[in-house]
Amino acid sequence: MIKLYLKQAWTLIKQHRLFTGIYVVGTGLSIALVMTMFIIFYVKFAPIYPEYNRNRMSVLKMMKSYPKDNDKSWNCSSVSYDVVKMLQELPHLDAIGAASGSYREYYVEVPDNNEPVGITPLYADAGFWQVFTFRFLYGKPFTQADIDAKRREVVVPVSLARRLFAADDVVGRRFKMDAQEYRVCGVVEDVSAATPSTVGDLWMPITLNSWIKSDNTGKLVGSADIYMTAPTAADKEALKKEVREVFRKFNLAAPKYMNDLMGQPDDYWVSTFRVNSCGAPDLASELRYIFICCLPCSSFLP
Repeated sequence: MIKLYLKQAWTLIKQHRLFTGIYVVGTGLSIALVMTMFIIFYVKFAPIYPEYNRNRMSVLKMMKSYPKDNDKSWNCSSVSYDVVKMLQELPHLDAIGAASGSYREYYVEVPDNNEPVGITPLYADAGFWQVFTFRFLYGKPFTQADIDAKRREVVVPVSLARRLFAADDVVGRRFKMDAQEYRVCGVVEDVSAATPSTVGDLWMPITLNSWIKSDNTGKLVGSADIYMTAPTAADKEALKKEVREVFRKFNLAAPKYMNDLMGQPDDYWVSTFRVNSCGAPDLASELRYIFICCLPCSSFLP
């Protein structure tokens, strides 16, 4: 019976070669596009190196501050690094860390090479290495003492270590970047650009970023992204409530300014849609757009 079906199918294929080709190509293309979408969103949302804790992570990326007597005159930006200190003692907090991107490119002087290497660092604090699960091949991350003292200790990916020193274990080696000397304290496995929260050409203490400043006016806008993990995924909602309560009390006591979380803390996957610094993402519209984009893919299916 199966042989008969195969013979009939082969006969139809030979009789309708054009339509058969269209069906085969269309089906293959639709499957390829759907798989591509699946891979993109898996990388964007699923636990992958070095962001294995995404399922129990909450994120603060944006902040809106405005005078208490004029809510139309607001200031929107990333979050102040001072917020880390505000949230460190929460009952359902497992770890908290901060990171800040660089607004400029640095240049590393490479021995025996007249061409400097362009570097875009990611600034981080000590908690950053607890929230995210980097694989240290050699050495260790810089400490809170290094951060407080603004020591020029850096963590480098192994690919950069090979590029600069032609070796993997370069802990203790020094190099110059923009005429300043830095010391390598750790070497990690390379991080993919598909994880923008953690990727960097190298990692430096957050206090070396000139944009990280305290604001004594009561505004909590700044230049940092803050990442928190709860002990378990089930504790994540309790952690969010505790964060919002801290901000509610802070705003009540603040003499001049209100600080609006705009619906945060976000789950990690929600935070990837938060690109407007002055408003929460419209998840319904975003997901509708993704669904509409997938419709042409499914239309190829017979």
